[in-house]
Amino acid sequence: MDAQKFNAILELAQHEAMRRRHLYLTTEHLLWSLLKTPEVRQALRAFGVLADVVSDEIEEAFKMLESDAAHELEDESLAEMTPDVEQVLYLTMQHGVSAQVKFPRAIDFVIVMLDNFRPEDSTAVNILSTHGIRSPDLKKWAAAQPDKNSSSNDDSDDEDTIEILHVAGPFSPKETGKKITDSITKLIFDTFSKK
Repeated sequence: MDAQKFNAILELAQHEAMRRRHLYLTTEHLLWSLLKTPEVRQALRAFGVLADVVSDEIEEAFKMLESDAAHELEDESLAEMTPDVEQVLYLTMQHGVSAQVKFPRAIDFVIVMLDNFRPEDSTAVNILSTHGIRSPDLKKWAAAQPDKNSSSNDDSDDEDTIEILHVAGPFSPKETGKKITDSITKLIFDTFSKK
């Protein structure tokens, strides 16, 4: 995964939170976004789970959140990342650094979620666990996949990014997209400058 795809996943999660007027960007928004990547869809399919089924269950979780009007975002505001999302981003990027890759794979975000949250603490993890998706199994699956990070001429990441951005549909005005990217970049910079 490159920086463009990494940003596209996070922008899609932020866009979905904003579209739904959610006050917070949660692990459910992040998982919803990750489900749009071919890699995560393929991993789930390898375990007999359809990404669309998981996505539908996340939609139900969103509906429960939307029934609580106290969690409604004001116009043109960014949804605030929860500490759980910040932890997932930090640990996933840290994993990438320890694995000596610029950016981790999409599946690594899911693995980090499963490794660090209990089903009772995260709806996203609960949904995955209900389908029998476990971190050790995903790690074995991921280890058996070709390493796209080592190939500099691989255009499949570009295709994945285009697919992710296409799913997002039209973004809010250009300045909102820039705000999203700036907030993501700042979070990553702040996270790694704390080390």
